[in-house]
Amino acid sequence: MNGDSVAKPGAPTGSVYDLSYKRYTGGRRSPAWRIGVIARYALVAQWKRRGVKVALGLGGLLLAGFSVFAGAKWAATRAFQAQGAGALVAELSNPNHDVALMALRAQWLPTVFLVMFAGAGAIANDLKAGAFQFHFARPVQVGHYLVGRLLGAVGWASLLSLVTLTLLAALRVATGGDVAGVLGAFAAGCVGVLLRLLALAGVALGASSMTRRQGLAQTVYLGLVGGTTIVATGLSDARDGAVWNALSVVGASTSATATLLGTSGLEGVARLAPFGSSLAWGAAGLLLAWRRLRGAEVMRG
Repeated sequence: MNGDSVAKPGAPTGSVYDLSYKRYTGGRRSPAWRIGVIARYALVAQWKRRGVKVALGLGGLLLAGFSVFAGAKWAATRAFQAQGAGALVAELSNPNHDVALMALRAQWLPTVFLVMFAGAGAIANDLKAGAFQFHFARPVQVGHYLVGRLLGAVGWASLLSLVTLTLLAALRVATGGDVAGVLGAFAAGCVGVLLRLLALAGVALGASSMTRRQGLAQTVYLGLVGGTTIVATGLSDARDGAVWNALSVVGASTSATATLLGTSGLEGVARLAPFGSSLAWGAAGLLLAWRRLRGAEVMRG
C-alpha cells in the first residue's frame, strides 16, 4: 500500500432536529370551557361521596311520596269537577299551582344537604391543600374558578329539583290540568328553583371561603340556613308570616314562587321582598368568596 495515500472520509451523515418552540396551530376553545372543566370534575368527585348519594336517595323517596299524594289530590279534584263542583274547587285552591309549590316543598331538605356536601367545603378544601397555585395558573382566573364552583355546588340539587318539577307537571296534565296553566306554574317553579339554588350556593361558598376546615364551613352554612328558617317561622306565628318567610334563605324562594302565582299574601312593594332576599343572600356570599379568592391569588402569586 502506498504510504502517501490517505483514505478520504465519507460524507457526513445524521439528522438535525429543530428544538425551537412553534406557534400552536390547533383548535382553541372559548373561556367557558375552563368553567365547565372545573364544574365537571367537581360533579364527578361529588358522585363518589356517600352523603351526596344518600341525599339523592332521600329526594327520590320524597318525589315518590309527593307524586302519590299529588296524584290522589288531583284525581279527587277531577272527580269533584265532574260532579259539577268545579267552581268550589277553584275557589278553595288552584291545583295547577301545586306543581310549583309542591316541588319546592318536597325537595327543600335534600337540596339543602346536597348544596352543603357539594359547595360548603369546596373552597375550604382548596385552601387547605394550597391548590390555588394550580387553579389560578393562566388562563384560569378567579371568575372562572368561582363560577365553576357555583355550578358544581348546585349541579346535583338542580337536577333533583327540575326532575321533581317536570314529573309533577306531567302528572298534573295527565290528571286533567290545562296545559297553559301547568306551563305557567312550571315556569314559576323554575324561577323558585333558580332563586333557591342561588341563595344556598352563595351562602355555602361564602362560608367555605372563610376557613380551611370543611366541617366548620358546613356548620356555618347549616347555621345560617336553619337559623333564618327558625327565626322566620317563629316570627310568622306572632306577626305577618308572609313577610318574615320572604327573608329566610330557603323560605324566600317559596315565597317568590307564590308571589308569581298570586298566592303569597304580599302586597305592594313587599311583593319584591322574596326576590330581593334570595338575590341578596346569593350575591353577599359570592362577593365574600370572590374577595377572599382575590386575596389568595395575590398571596400565592
